[in-house]
Order: sequence, then C-alpha cells, then structure tokens
Amino acid sequence: MFPITTAVPATFEAFMAANNLTHDHPNLDGWRRVWQNEVQVEAGAPTVMPPCPDWCTLPAGHPYDSYDVGGDLPLTHLREHAGFTAEHVQVDATERNQDGRVTVDAPTAFVNVEDDLDAAAVRAFAADLLRAADELDRITQ
Repeated sequence: MFPITTAVPATFEAFMAANNLTHDHPNLDGWRRVWQNEVQVEAGAPTVMPPCPDWCTLPAGHPYDSYDVGGDLPLTHLREHAGFTAEHVQVDATERNQDGRVTVDAPTAFVNVEDDLDAAAVRAFAADLLRAADELDRITQ
C-alpha cells in the first residue's frame, strides 16, 4: 500500500526536479517507473467518492488516501472510514475500489498503546475498549 501524496508532475523532468533527481542518478530508470506508476494511479483515481457508511465520522466525500498495485489484481484505491475514536482505540474499516467495484471491510477496533499507562490511564483505556465494543455491536447488527 502506498500513500497518495500530491498531484503527480506532468513530465518526468518535473518529477525529477520535485524529487531532487539528476540525470546521473544511479537508479533513474527505477524513478521513471515510479513516476509512470503514479501517473497511472492518478489517471485511474475515482473522481466521485461513494457515500461513507452512516457511522463514519470523517467529512463526507473524504478522498482515497492510498493505493495498492498487487500482482495480477487491478489497481485498488483505499480509504479508511473512522467511527468511535478515543486516545488509544478507533473503530474503523477499509474501503477498496477496484475498477469501480466498491467493498468495505467489516469494521474492527484498532488499538494503539505505545505509552506506559498508570492505573487511571488503564481504567480509561478499558472504558474506551468497552465503548468501542458497544459501537462495533451497534454498527454490525
């Protein structure tokens, strides 16, 4: 999966300038393939966003933010839908758009704890997990 950053330069020369590449770069052909791939991705990007699930709290019509070009599969544009969000827990689901066929994975809870938690933080985290479980029950039934 690759992030979609900004508009792709129209020419390889402009791409080189944007990425501080020179004609004597040892992997210039590799960079040319990267630019060609990004042009293909941008050209195939959906211009109209499908509606979000009713539980998504992101702005309506939020764009695809990454893509995947895996093996024999067609180009797939990806975006995340976010529901309940707390400090260490988020309910979310990934949407995939392959040639206009849109699927949304079943929502799950993403948990991220990188901090050392004291007793109060552990209790808050446990409460957030329970609220995330309640939200998952609500949106999947």
